[in-house]
Amino acid sequence: MIDDAAGVEFSHQVEPNVEESPNMGASRFFKMLNSAQNPLWHRCEYSELSETSSPDNKIPLDYYRAKKLVSGLGLTSQKINCCVNGCMLYYKADKEMTECKFCKEPHYKKRVGKKGKKKIPHKTMHYLPLIPRLQRL
Repeated sequence: MIDDAAGVEFSHQVEPNVEESPNMGASRFFKMLNSAQNPLWHRCEYSELSETSSPDNKIPLDYYRAKKLVSGLGLTSQKINCCVNGCMLYYKADKEMTECKFCKEPHYKKRVGKKGKKKIPHKTMHYLPLIPRLQRL
């Protein structure tokens, strides 16, 4: 019946599957899986991603390296400033506000004698984006 609809020129041959290299996110994830298989040292039962407190470990020495390791898994976070009382988030359109629109508390801590330096918010939260996590599933 399909041959009648497709005609004489219809070919039953199926081309072999062509392997593609994984996309950037998948290749980073596979790299992290491989590092989970690597022992920290010879005949060690812990991997690079397991928790350990041995002095011969390969745990990142600072926050930057730890963040880089975790971001390879796609576990990034965003810092969002909050009101000291938790009334509001200084996010998107409200990011540049200098005081809370509900309780009128200042956005940043007062610093004596530090003019022109980086402003320090009273409170900060970490937002873990949901969409990239769902895309990884």
